Amino acid sequence: MEEGKPYYEVWMQTLSDEIISTATAYGNRFFLQQALEFMNVECVHPGALQIMERVTYMFMINEVKNSLGWYLQRGFISREAAKNLEESY
Repeated sequence: MEEGKPYYEVWMQTLSDEIISTATAYGNRFFLQQALEFMNVECVHPGALQIMERVTYMFMINEVKNSLGWYLQRGFISREAAKNLEESY
């Protein structure tokens, strides 16, 4: 904006990826918080709890897989762990 570009142009061309990433991260965190709260507080049926645990686990594994390069690049996950992750579920 310091270069005289309109706010909308800066927003859409420069920051859109960051905004989408932030919104996605927020949505993922919200989902996980709600799922964990449901499993720990509200869910009383053992079968439903087992399904919720599996769905939540698969969701989390999928999210890590989607960002695997980022985790590997920063050393958060070893190559061996990444290989095992690719072989899971």
